[in-house]
Amino acid sequence: MGKQKKPTKGQSISDAKAARRATSAASSAATAGTSMSALFASAARGSANAITPYVVSAFDRPRCDLFAAVTVALGAHQLSVWDTRTGALVATLKPPSPSTRLTSLAWCQDPSLPSDAPDDAGVNGEDANSSLKRRRASGGGGSGKPMPPSRLIAAGTMAGEILIFSVARAVLVTTLTAPASSKSSSVSSSLAPTAITGICVSATNRRHAFSVAASGDVVHWDIASKTVLARFNADSQLASRVALYEAAAAGGSGAAAAAAAAATSPAKLMVAGHQVRLYQTPDEKASTPARVLKEFVGHASQVLAVKFSRSGSLCLSAAAQDRFISVWDCDASSNKPNVAALTVDTPPVDLDVSPADRVLVLDEAGVVCLWNSATPSSTRPSDPDAASGKKARPSATPTRKPEAVIKLSLVPHRKATNDAELTADAASSARPAPILAVSFCYDDRVMVAYGNSLVPKFER
Repeated sequence: MGKQKKPTKGQSISDAKAARRATSAASSAATAGTSMSALFASAARGSANAITPYVVSAFDRPRCDLFAAVTVALGAHQLSVWDTRTGALVATLKPPSPSTRLTSLAWCQDPSLPSDAPDDAGVNGEDANSSLKRRRASGGGGSGKPMPPSRLIAAGTMAGEILIFSVARAVLVTTLTAPASSKSSSVSSSLAPTAITGICVSATNRRHAFSVAASGDVVHWDIASKTVLARFNADSQLASRVALYEAAAAGGSGAAAAAAAAATSPAKLMVAGHQVRLYQTPDEKASTPARVLKEFVGHASQVLAVKFSRSGSLCLSAAAQDRFISVWDCDASSNKPNVAALTVDTPPVDLDVSPADRVLVLDEAGVVCLWNSATPSSTRPSDPDAASGKKARPSATPTRKPEAVIKLSLVPHRKATNDAELTADAASSARPAPILAVSFCYDDRVMVAYGNSLVPKFER
């Protein structure tokens, strides 16, 4: 194989990187048009959904050093974890039963470690090195750096359990069993009301996590003791996502700063289904129940993602078959629901908000749309596409199209004798690369997983 020369100035950075790295043309982008209930229905059948090849996936924000995705092999779900720095598969985690269906993911830390322990606590210990050898021996690969033993991943199941795996040891370490729900799901007969559709973990206390089930049941967990600290029903059809905002996590480090922030600004929880509700979470001892701060009604379809801004004053939500990303006002003293609506040409798959409040959305066409800020700088006219018959928002809500987009292309490796030949060959043989997942990292850079779902490639 001939050595590839550097691309010419006319070739984009993304295309140049993909051209150097790709070994074959990627498969076409996944089919659009799947509703949220169909996504979970596919999980119940044991297959990946029709928007991405993965049942569900997650980067370990904010570092984005690891990427986890649920794939289907011989009708059974398995959880694969890749090192995004090397592309190596570092762990393959299997549920206890082949019939277990995984419906949600969330990264977390070992709750037995002190709250101020670093994420890579014990990385140089013998246990970590032994774990790496075991992963390599079992075919899990490795990047040459021992996996932090504190790194865990929680996976919600259709049966209402939360399975917590150690990535370093590639084993199931604990199981949380949700209390039985008194409500049933009236949205999809393929989705059990017990299905854990969303999980979020506290950034200030690694023992604490929240989960939401399709029935609307929200559970506040103590992961270490496997006990339920609090429970309430969000009374939302097919509740599908949950997000936690903690001022202590956003405001600074240190126990004193965390305590001061928590005292002045209690944690807030957003639960999203057909309705989107903002709650003040109960305190650590659960002496006070969760109470509704605000309620939003803006999505006719099921919510795919919900994210808070850094200040917690805004929350964004994206829904299936809805080209508008809603930006909600989370100030409990304000009666204003919508701040803005971010528009995309193709319905979204996922969204993320960076530490600097930048916004990205991955759509069904495999395009990443970017906004420099979630809030409008001034009042803007309503979406011009509304005139063409597409769904429109009230004119009082300003709408904003993306300020930038990311697209990737893959070309086969071929011998090129000069830069002009390389550029011409790339232009003629390039094919769109399916973007599988995206996320912001701690430094506001965008992490992209793309290409073959079984052997994904990563760009930061």
